[in-house]
Amino acid sequence: MRIRAMRVPALRARLRTALLQAVFLAALGVVCGVAFNAFRYGGLAWVGDRPPADAASARMKESRTIRIDEAWKKYQQGQALFVDARGPSEYLSAHLPGAVNVPVERAEKSIEQLKRAADSGRELVVYCSGSGCSLSSELASVLLDKGIRNVSILPEGWSGWLDAGFPIEEGDAE
Repeated sequence: MRIRAMRVPALRARLRTALLQAVFLAALGVVCGVAFNAFRYGGLAWVGDRPPADAASARMKESRTIRIDEAWKKYQQGQALFVDARGPSEYLSAHLPGAVNVPVERAEKSIEQLKRAADSGRELVVYCSGSGCSLSSELASVLLDKGIRNVSILPEGWSGWLDAGFPIEEGDAE
């Protein structure tokens, strides 16, 4: 019996140590996740700060979609400005011809430039990575909220543009 009595405290100590390590690792994971989200491009919102669905859908009805060939034709005629809603690194690697980079979180800084372009009669054609990307819709909503009405969304985005074989630019177009 004496041998068994010695094993139980040792087992309890090991279990306590393992449990403390598991709690520590879980806490470390939460801290790392919070830090990553805080510094990540387009991090997730902690609280539902989105407008009500009916307000968002009403604003989206004000914008329209545009086909790739129609957007290219308007660009060639000087009637369109491409607005890239992707992050700066994606924009710098390659983008649509003459595009300006306006990530959603920095839209406020570019509003005046975009208003001038829209007031000059050019259509703002907003795009992001592709059909599964919502950044173009989010940016279009911001522009509509700021009173810019000449906004279109290129639903196929960057990937559709590449697939269609239209020209691209690399580096900074500005």
